[in-house]
Amino acid sequence: LFVKKIDWKEMDDPADVKPADWVEVAQIRDPTAVQPDVWNEADDGKWEAPMIDNPAYKGEWKAKQMVDPNSPSSDFEGWCWPGTSGYPDFTDPKMREFWGSQFALDKYKGTNADTYIWNDMNEPSVFNGPEVTMPRDAVHPYGNVEHRDVHNMYGYYVHRATFEGLEKRSPGDRPFVLTRSFFIGSHKYCAIWTGDNTAEWAHLERSVAMIGALTLGGQSLVGADVGGFFKHPDGEMTTRWYQLGALMYPFLRNHAHLETPRREPYVYDEATMLRVKATLQLRYKMLPLWYTLFHEYHSKGAPVVRPLFWDFLHDPLTHSDPTAVESEISLGGVLVVRGIWKPMTEVGSSVPVVLPAAAGWYSIYDGSFVQPGVHTVPVTLENIPAYYRAGSIIPLKSRMRRSSSCTWLDPFTLSVYLDPVQGTASGRLYIDDYKTKAYQSGENFLDLEFEFKEGVLRTKSKNGKLATDPSVSTEVERIEIFGLPKPLASASLSSDGTQRELSVPVSRPLGGSAESKLFAAIVKVVPWLDIKREWTLTVS
Repeated sequence: LFVKKIDWKEMDDPADVKPADWVEVAQIRDPTAVQPDVWNEADDGKWEAPMIDNPAYKGEWKAKQMVDPNSPSSDFEGWCWPGTSGYPDFTDPKMREFWGSQFALDKYKGTNADTYIWNDMNEPSVFNGPEVTMPRDAVHPYGNVEHRDVHNMYGYYVHRATFEGLEKRSPGDRPFVLTRSFFIGSHKYCAIWTGDNTAEWAHLERSVAMIGALTLGGQSLVGADVGGFFKHPDGEMTTRWYQLGALMYPFLRNHAHLETPRREPYVYDEATMLRVKATLQLRYKMLPLWYTLFHEYHSKGAPVVRPLFWDFLHDPLTHSDPTAVESEISLGGVLVVRGIWKPMTEVGSSVPVVLPAAAGWYSIYDGSFVQPGVHTVPVTLENIPAYYRAGSIIPLKSRMRRSSSCTWLDPFTLSVYLDPVQGTASGRLYIDDYKTKAYQSGENFLDLEFEFKEGVLRTKSKNGKLATDPSVSTEVERIEIFGLPKPLASASLSSDGTQRELSVPVSRPLGGSAESKLFAAIVKVVPWLDIKREWTLTVS
């Protein structure tokens, strides 16, 4: 069940037979020699012709050599983090089944059902091997194939075996596996990170193209190590990396080499810590949007994050402007993010931002409205440019908790970003139990499409059925509307045929272009609205 190293021996080719006319006599008596007249046998002995090279001589016969198919083999051993290591043949289904069985709680001592797995070094990494991996002529016993023929798939089989093992360990649970090596189809089994990067501005910049390429290739649960794996980022680089990662990395984590200094946000100065805290809180707030987009990826294959041209191919800027192509990325087509990967001393006070052709864009920080096109946007260390697309409804959770699971019972916030000309918006929200595979039965999920039109917000379509679950909320406590032509004077809610007036919305003018003159309003829904029911919210 382990990859083999073969001590190759040679043998005579049994099919190579010595020809009948093959002459192996190297020397013969000279047939032309004549005994001299003065030769005296009594004194000189019997005369013999001298030896000469045989002109017919073809050399000593040796059969052609071939590889001995019975050459001895042994388990391949290489050097990796544990020291001398063996390498399982994961192409073998029996090996994968055995590997997966070792995650059983009675075998993997010290673990529980909340233990998930990180498959590192699974290229495979061999520190003392040629090319720092397994020799190409190492043999996988399953199929008797050389490693050169399956190298790119090795990591895939490792994390597949791990995923299948976790499925058996905790039936019905969603396994989580993180891998460094992957192949086509890995998206079904694991999250991926981009490997050992470095705390350098250039590596922060390159992560945009790397993440975008991976998601276009079908792998959406991907991310780069925030802050870089090697070296140590200063406070400004840490801030910028978190700001980009929180809005762009589907898989978000800080990860560093053992020998680098500690880099938890609280070990930096207070200003850096508070900026990182605010960024992470924004990420947690946006998790309902991320979750909904992952359902879209799961069901339709659409990348969660993607280059701008994916959604705005009709806009030439999205595939020709350097800023749009190299510095920006889109989250689900509803958010555009512009990364910053230079220190403020080099950036200056502003950066160019390309906003694709759409009904308009709203800053995710203050709601200010911006028209499509190329803009010069002021920047500070507090955040990076990011905009919601006009005409979108964004599901959020506004209550700050210590973990995502602590928010499962919290009510939602619906942020409505209107097309300011049409006064319309639409969006989706996907909800399930966040933990099990019960959604696969078609019974334990809720897929909602919202619509705002002519002053009315409602559920346009509803798919699925979410059973009453005491651990999951389907309620809304707050509705934010951006892009109103005037402040709101009233709001009313109709739910299951019952009409009630809500408190007067709190309105404010929005910043942005002087000609826009738009407003935002907050509608508090008390008691909370259960969106499993039939409902409409009317504002005027």
